[in-house]
Amino acid sequence: MSRLFVANVSFKAEDADLRAVFERYGTVLEARIVFDRESRSRGFAFVTLERDEDARAVIDSKEPLVLFGRTLMIERAKER
Repeated sequence: MSRLFVANVSFKAEDADLRAVFERYGTVLEARIVFDRESRSRGFAFVTLERDEDARAVIDSKEPLVLFGRTLMIERAKER
């Protein structure tokens, strides 16, 4: 299992939209956009993929992932 930090997420995007973009790389266990107290998107999200190899494929992909016209910035999530 591997968790990714995703930045530059469109404010129009929903969890299901994010999940759909990452599913072509493997099984998505969770795709969650982070919201503030007023229920507005903060523009970033976390995606958990079932296999570490799938997460590496996303990060190493030469083709950028785009959602609602915005190129997603992806890196491994740092542990708290």
